[in-house]
Amino acid sequence: MSVSRETRTITPGPSTPLQTPDVSVLSAGPVRVAEPVSPDTLTDLRLDHVLSSLSDAGKDSLMVELFTRPPGDADTVEYRQEVCSDLRDPAVRRAVATFRQGMGRIDERVRSAITSGPSEYHWQQRRRLAEAMADYTHLVQDLRARLDAVTLHSRGMSAVHAYLESYATSPEFEELIRSTGEVINALDRVRFRISMEMGLIVVTPAEQEGTYNEQMAALFERFQDDAVPRGEGGKQEKDPGITHVTAGIVAQAARMEPKPFTVLAEHCRQNANFRDETLVRFAQEAGFYLAYLGEIAPLEEAGLAFCRPGITVDGKRLEARDSFDLALALQVVAKGEDVVTNDAQLDGAERVLVVTGPNQGGKTTYARMIGQLHHLASIGLPVPGRDVELPLVDRVLTHFERVEGVGDPTGKLEEELVRMRRMLEIATPRSLVVLNEAFTSTSLQDARELGKRVLEKIIATDMLAVYVTFVDELSRLGPATVSLVSQTSHEDLNRRTFTVSRQHANGTARALALAARHGLTLPQLLERIPS
Repeated sequence: MSVSRETRTITPGPSTPLQTPDVSVLSAGPVRVAEPVSPDTLTDLRLDHVLSSLSDAGKDSLMVELFTRPPGDADTVEYRQEVCSDLRDPAVRRAVATFRQGMGRIDERVRSAITSGPSEYHWQQRRRLAEAMADYTHLVQDLRARLDAVTLHSRGMSAVHAYLESYATSPEFEELIRSTGEVINALDRVRFRISMEMGLIVVTPAEQEGTYNEQMAALFERFQDDAVPRGEGGKQEKDPGITHVTAGIVAQAARMEPKPFTVLAEHCRQNANFRDETLVRFAQEAGFYLAYLGEIAPLEEAGLAFCRPGITVDGKRLEARDSFDLALALQVVAKGEDVVTNDAQLDGAERVLVVTGPNQGGKTTYARMIGQLHHLASIGLPVPGRDVELPLVDRVLTHFERVEGVGDPTGKLEEELVRMRRMLEIATPRSLVVLNEAFTSTSLQDARELGKRVLEKIIATDMLAVYVTFVDELSRLGPATVSLVSQTSHEDLNRRTFTVSRQHANGTARALALAARHGLTLPQLLERIPS
């Protein structure tokens, strides 16, 4: 992944039922998804960068839909977790990835055959369709053989395997194999001779062996360009293509021996929709998992842990070990640097993680980590960390600082208050709220009072929250709040470790320690001032 790639805003669509076929790796049946994640939340959590990479900057609409619209029920989340666990088996992942890539190539060949040029190219177009059919049957048989050789545990992949067993042995599929093979073999047996007379290409019945492609290559070998890209071993890649010359030659051959071409045309007409809709959909759906597993593979190779999180529906318990900010880790690992991991815990009456500490110490990164964990878990994907247990939230809501616009008629504090109120109005007891450095534009006293009221509302609603703040007192509102502090090195208080630990917030003590280090405490100053 190129970490310098620019991303664009990807806006989720409206909330509508996500329709899935009878056999799907997304759910056991039709599922109503939750409200789509807002673009602001994606940006605040830096998941917009992750989504842009997964979806090819938004071109993969299914990926955008699945990533931004969590399913609203725990069973569907578990269903997707099961599928993802199966796909973490290298043999299963290779089988599905090979099938998906092959289906993509077949799609390209079909599109090329349909849109490759004028009507006089129709014989070449039909030949390409027949070859695509042959490739498709081989691909289905290969997937079936590969899945037969592995053990599947998920409901989704087991359903696909069972469907594949039935489909690959059906009379319709076996007939497609037989008839496609006969059509291609009949075309391959057509023999003709190509010669050039008075500047014209003449096609006549052939008396000796030799295929059309071989004769064409020999005839035009003298005109080959050495600059044409070469494949392995220095040989030129074969790409016969479709030109008016080849079209004319094939048209003459079809008039000389029409039967194989007539059969080809009828075969293409009867099998225009040769690809099974369920298997086409499976290849598309599998991309959701394969893209994510491919994205996190470099992180796992670097030693970072990903796991299938435990999901609770009724509880509020949060437990995460060795977790990290996914978006940041992708950048850091790409640079060959180490990623700092952190833990998180909420239990019993605890509901709010209040994070304090020095600037640039990893507080915002920690808050993003918590938001990412809950979102990724809600869409059924592995999460960064080991031994992770999370409540299933209905939405992740964020409140990060916004750049004040020059033409904004309201002040920064008013804009923050309006956004905060809207967010808290739509939050439910099953929501997670991530607040980062709220009310920094006002006085310490006002920030303390406003922050207190916001936290009291959050606690009263019984939702979960992360609050990054410079106001230490907010970490001591009662048993619902947990104080976390971003740490510095014991040897050098100016060096951040980027770890966040449970600790009593005491910014005054840290300020005194820094002042002492630089000889700026009152006693130190008095000693230096002449009496």
